[in-house]
Amino acid sequence: MALYGRSSRALVEETLQTGTITDSQIIGCDLTGLITKPAHWTKTDFRELSANDIVFNSADFNECVFFRASMVDALFSNCSFDSTILDGLSLIKSRWNSSTLHSSILKNGTLQRSTFTRVIFSNCTIADIEAVAASVTNCIFSNCLFEITYGCGMNGFSGATISGCIFRGCRFSGYPLRGCAVRDSVFSHCHGDIGDNIEETNTVGFSPAHISEKKNLVNPDAARALLSNYMEEKK
Repeated sequence: MALYGRSSRALVEETLQTGTITDSQIIGCDLTGLITKPAHWTKTDFRELSANDIVFNSADFNECVFFRASMVDALFSNCSFDSTILDGLSLIKSRWNSSTLHSSILKNGTLQRSTFTRVIFSNCTIADIEAVAASVTNCIFSNCLFEITYGCGMNGFSGATISGCIFRGCRFSGYPLRGCAVRDSVFSHCHGDIGDNIEETNTVGFSPAHISEKKNLVNPDAARALLSNYMEEKK
């Protein structure tokens, strides 16, 4: 096992040149502004980091743990997360582009003003987050759990905007979408306490109890085609 401490930034950068970091712990290290090259991270723990403005480009994370790190303004582009835990992170104004998360957990995090664009979540848990003013666009959530326990004082996606997204087979607990705006999206085979006081526009799959302000579906054929195309891709 490799251990990288507070003054080990140069060692981390050197190891990244190999393209693989395995069975390692990076603890208390200052990685502010680091721009990483494409790399495979396996069974690596990131703990107590100062990593604002860090850039991960084409990075693969497998069985990794991110815990209590400051990652404000972080960029994740073309990344994949498999069986990875992101717990207690400050991800304010982070940007997530064209990435995938599978069987992973995102919890106890602050994501105010973050943006998610063309991100796919499958079999993931998203619990006790604060995502006010976040933007979630053209994303897919398949068989995911969204949960707010209120033990951490988090408000989920309240104040966020969700547009052009597909939710399929998802379970909701604690009204995690309470107070958000949902536009041009599809909810299929979802159940639980999705949310209330939702501003909904051109969206299918909600019951009237969830909605405070509703605008009728403008193009139902396009909504059905969107879901049909997604199902064909999953075959």
